[in-house]
Amino acid sequence: MANFTLDETRALQYHRALVGLLRTQPDLIKRAGEQLERMRLKTPRALSIWQRWESILAMPLDDLAEVILEDSPAGGHLRANSPLGNALTPAQRNRIWRAIGMQQFVDFFLTAANDLGLSATEQACLTGIDEAEISQWFRYPPDDVTPPVLARLKDIVSIQRALRGLFDSMDARQSWLRAPHESLGDAPLAVMMSGNLDAVREMLADQLRPTLERSDLPRSM
Repeated sequence: MANFTLDETRALQYHRALVGLLRTQPDLIKRAGEQLERMRLKTPRALSIWQRWESILAMPLDDLAEVILEDSPAGGHLRANSPLGNALTPAQRNRIWRAIGMQQFVDFFLTAANDLGLSATEQACLTGIDEAEISQWFRYPPDDVTPPVLARLKDIVSIQRALRGLFDSMDARQSWLRAPHESLGDAPLAVMMSGNLDAVREMLADQLRPTLERSDLPRSM
């Protein structure tokens, strides 16, 4: 069961990255259709799944994404029999795996932002990324971000992990972030929103010395 879960997790990550690739390279749909025909000829008894995929490939991108990224047994079955992956060129496949590394790091950021109770407006201010773009990261994680943005994302993840080491509850972490702090001269979140994430991160580092593990970082870094 553990192996199935791991494989399904990787398949979901892979298809999330594939959806992002489809936005910029729509010719992939045509090649996926050609791959689907080869799969249909090779395994004709699986007619129902091939017919399902045929209808999916004809959908608008947002509808296609919703179906193939569905977190359910039906979604998992589709991903396990997907014509999309084998339609990629080697260069596209390499790009996918780089995107998955970034996707994993973006997931760390989104988890940290939720744990800290950061609103969409606060996330946009802290990262320098537009609110609308961040809202799309759940479905279309970015292939890459600029070094300054990546540094800010890392600071937010580091701050959240440090606070997890100091406070057991999410409520306590969120309260600490918004309450005035004598050594900072203001609430930590206010200091962060002013652009000085380093001051908060370094103050916490003095107390806890948190670091990101190498496995936590995108492979491209």
